[in-house]
Amino acid sequence: MKMIKIKRIIWLLFLSFLSVTTHGQTVDMIIGEKHAEKAHLCWNPIAARIALTEPKSADVKVTLISSPRTDDRNNGQVIFFEKKDTDKDAARKNFSSSKSIEIVLPKNGDWVEFLVAGDFGYPSTNPNDVKIIVVNEGGVEIGVFNTSVRVRKNAEKLTPEEWHRFINTLAILHDVNNDSIKSKYVKYPVVHNAAWNMAHGGAAFLPWHRAFLLALEREMQMIDSFVTIPYWKFDEDSNNIFTSTAMGIPANESLEGKIEFSANHPWQNWRIGASKLVDNRPGNGSRAVGVIPEDSIINANGQYSILWSNVERSHHGDAHNALNGWLARGISPSDPVFFLIHAQVDRVWAKWQLTNLLFDPLDSKAYAPLGTWEASGRPVNRPKGHWSNDSMWPWDGDESHETQRFSLHDLDWLGHLEEDRIEFPIISGFEPSLFPLVSDMIDYISYHGKNKSLGYCYDDVNFRKEKDND
Repeated sequence: MKMIKIKRIIWLLFLSFLSVTTHGQTVDMIIGEKHAEKAHLCWNPIAARIALTEPKSADVKVTLISSPRTDDRNNGQVIFFEKKDTDKDAARKNFSSSKSIEIVLPKNGDWVEFLVAGDFGYPSTNPNDVKIIVVNEGGVEIGVFNTSVRVRKNAEKLTPEEWHRFINTLAILHDVNNDSIKSKYVKYPVVHNAAWNMAHGGAAFLPWHRAFLLALEREMQMIDSFVTIPYWKFDEDSNNIFTSTAMGIPANESLEGKIEFSANHPWQNWRIGASKLVDNRPGNGSRAVGVIPEDSIINANGQYSILWSNVERSHHGDAHNALNGWLARGISPSDPVFFLIHAQVDRVWAKWQLTNLLFDPLDSKAYAPLGTWEASGRPVNRPKGHWSNDSMWPWDGDESHETQRFSLHDLDWLGHLEEDRIEFPIISGFEPSLFPLVSDMIDYISYHGKNKSLGYCYDDVNFRKEKDND
């Protein structure tokens, strides 16, 4: 049956390419809330819709195809979804995937909804390298839509163009060509240092940093919508990350004892306050850091209370300390390597979630403690922000001393930054009047279909377990 379907897709594509009649774009497509070419897909299905651009005399049956359907993993691909049982909810287990989908478009131009996602293992390498072709029953192409499958990737495997995109976007954000006078990046080390009590040493370590990464990534995507934060698998040796054209040759391998960048690398002038990046990372990241391997954490006991402790203390901490310098202090985001470390940390959590199917924020195995700080008696030994229904600083703006969640002292190292400049962007997906709760960070891919996905994913973490795949 699958072979027949594949042959039909190939035949429809063949007919569309042979067609000598120019029909133009007679359909329109919206993915999520954007036109297809401005949308960015992940592995989880999201709602899309298609319609005729003008009324017809009869309904039109069409087939949507991701093209070209090849094993070339240098280009993105998409798959389509149909509900298995209309009486069940929108949980991902209730959908079956297909390489194509047939839809009947109403002649009056009404929209028809369908679901689409990136085809796991086929992320985009360049913006809009995914092509969705719409053909009618005669095999004639009546619409072509380009879109992207945007995922966080293994830094060790990035292409030169992907490195260029990441490095240049951060350089623009930090205003490196103007001595960082108008930097929009400098708030990240400030906030991380100030939020130490809330973001470390407790359950909120993982969700707070998930929000922190997402905030930076969204701000970078305002400059380049296709850019993502790569992850560094620091429990393995790396050959392509700590190089002169990427994150810099380690200081202990340089003749000058400083991080070494290529001549045209924009981070040569990266500074925070009066200190330069080239002088503030003495360690070597090219060799594997002696931490608990990720597989040992992912396949361990399926209890969140054990997970976060193992990740923070036995996996992530030594990566910071191995490189030392800024990365060993509360101002660790001063060095962009911070975000590669924490993308790996977040990825380990995501893989653990998928392995144990723990995405439900109401399940104490998926996250604990549940409830709120207030309902738990306002304990003085644990600040607000660690309970599942707590809001998180800095997004909520709660700077009362009672919550014991942050400290704005000891910021003299960044003398030119006034406290009233400590601001933070709202995370995409939340209304300007709202702010994310801890629980909002748990089901990041909308596994249960009860909340909006956070709009990011990892190249090797699927949206469902292999045994659930069709």
